Amino acid sequence: MRAPRMVTTCVVSIAAAGALLLSGCGSGATASGMTCVEGSDCAVGDTGPGGGVVFYRAEVEQPWGRYLEAAPDGWNQGGQDPLAVWCDNTKSKLDGAWGKGIGSGAANTQALVEKCASVSAVLADDYSGGGKEDWFLPSRDELVELYKQRDMVDDADDQYWSSSQSDAQGAWSLNFQNGSLYQQSVKDSWLFVRPVRAF
Repeated sequence: MRAPRMVTTCVVSIAAAGALLLSGCGSGATASGMTCVEGSDCAVGDTGPGGGVVFYRAEVEQPWGRYLEAAPDGWNQGGQDPLAVWCDNTKSKLDGAWGKGIGSGAANTQALVEKCASVSAVLADDYSGGGKEDWFLPSRDELVELYKQRDMVDDADDQYWSSSQSDAQGAWSLNFQNGSLYQQSVKDSWLFVRPVRAF
């Protein structure tokens, strides 16, 4: 039987320039050193089937799965997380990339891959760690869950894109240094990318 895990919660407040600030999100879990496989019971901190770190576990099975894992440090050919623009189309709203909730990142990513040229979502979609071809750019809420467990993802320490569009010119991003969640990051800004996958 697994040891019980501590639950990580955050306090959300409004900071300067309208950014949302997440605080009190220190990770209560530590990496368990266990590897889980699809169809088995996994815990936050386990190594996932794609070789990443499990950072989210739903209470029950969802239509998208039950767990989220983040690509491991060095996933980008051994280097740091890459920088990319959200989309080269900064003038119009993109259909299919509005989802913010947990479970919507994969659909957002597919919409971006189909409608944008060289973008953050293409980097995430092209990753095939662990032989898995279903990696994607996390939605806003999936990125928040990754931030809550940021101690498990050592290199994640700057501003990261989500796959969630906010309007024609902007998309959601999160600063892993201070917990600020930005709704209006300009789509052609160069921010960091970390793929995740659901199972």
